[in-house]
Amino acid sequence: MHNNSDIESNELLELEYVFLFFGIFAIITNTFWAILMIKKKENSRIKSYYIGFAICAGVNAIANVIEFSRAMMYRESKIMVSSLIFHWFFSALHSSGTPQYP
Repeated sequence: MHNNSDIESNELLELEYVFLFFGIFAIITNTFWAILMIKKKENSRIKSYYIGFAICAGVNAIANVIEFSRAMMYRESKIMVSSLIFHWFFSALHSSGTPQYP
């Protein structure tokens, strides 16, 4: 008989690998997209927006790769893994000085 928590745990691990793969793929494709648009000689406002979108999407993909890597690394730990950006954002809003980590 299977343990339901083991099945759910394996499904979550597979999902984390999928997110990790597509995050790495997004970094590569958005980097190439931005480079190709920068190399084109035409200048237009929409091109600048596309370049900015490609760069922002690449940065977002990097953040996703980091977060899912951390979740996979601390998988067996009982500690709740939360994003660092949450702590930085929280400390920027509610404290003056250096960030305080719980």
